[in-house]
Amino acid sequence: YYARTIALRVARLYASKTGEQPTFGTSRDGGHPSTKFGKAVESIFQILGIEADIRGPVEWAISQLTDEDLEPPQAGRAGGLLNPKLREYTENINAIVESLEKGQAT
Repeated sequence: YYARTIALRVARLYASKTGEQPTFGTSRDGGHPSTKFGKAVESIFQILGIEADIRGPVEWAISQLTDEDLEPPQAGRAGGLLNPKLREYTENINAIVESLEKGQAT
């Protein structure tokens, strides 16, 4: 579940930043990820010490995305933190940054 959670957070972040559905594929030589999204998840898994194969969590995460996930967050009239989409986006970024910092510190 941890691997899926991380993959989903990265998928949502990727989708909202690029406006594109993330994709996953593997290279012919060695089966390593061949897409930007797949490579990013692989790197994050390595930093966090997640030893799971990324294919399952990545494919599951991609299947969970909605059209709303492809939209960039926008601040509402009452301020950015009151906008649920922006709040979730910020929480995702903070969680990824925190995870990366922990991985780099060890």
